[in-house]
Amino acid sequence: MAVICTTIFVVAFLVLAFFIKKDLYTYEHEADILRELDTFDKSITEINDLTNIADYKLGSGHLYTK
Repeated sequence: MAVICTTIFVVAFLVLAFFIKKDLYTYEHEADILRELDTFDKSITEINDLTNIADYKLGSGHLYTK
């Protein structure tokens, strides 16, 4: 009886864990990835804008200060 109850508990736990894991990790990092892509796009745009300006100077605060 104990073996049957233990087996049922373990199987039920594994099924429950499978469905919970599927819901937890589906979109976990999507917001982080989109934020990093947005930051990258802004940085590339700023660098491209600065390289088009002929009189930009290196600043003490940041490498590409206008």
